[in-house]
Amino acid sequence: EPVAMAARDKDAAEDPPPGSADGAPPTISEQIRSLLALALPVVGQYALQFLIVCVPFLFLGRVSPEAMGAYSLAQMFVNCTGNALGYGFVTALDTIASQAWGSKNYPLVGLAAQRSAVIMTAFCIPMILLWSVVPM
Repeated sequence: EPVAMAARDKDAAEDPPPGSADGAPPTISEQIRSLLALALPVVGQYALQFLIVCVPFLFLGRVSPEAMGAYSLAQMFVNCTGNALGYGFVTALDTIASQAWGSKNYPLVGLAAQRSAVIMTAFCIPMILLWSVVPM
């Protein structure tokens, strides 16, 4: 096992760095293209996620100011008691699972996903109780 690791490390040391075919460092335009390729899907996902909250405002703005105020108050309550905490748990899973995947520790990816599912389920129980006693 250590011999195989040493051989793999030696091969990795001889590989040219990413960039041009001749092993030259990547140009600024190549780096920008790489960053955009990584960032655009994430930006698109966040934009679509934001639209989920904004679209009802567009419809409620045509109904009445009271309806829009009621929706924004309800949305604030849901964000403070549920979404913000839930997003915190999920982003923790993103970090742990990404690190485990990058280090090729696939059992840890599964373990992190299972633990996250259990923690999120346990978190939902008090939220169900809290939201069930809130007057509508």
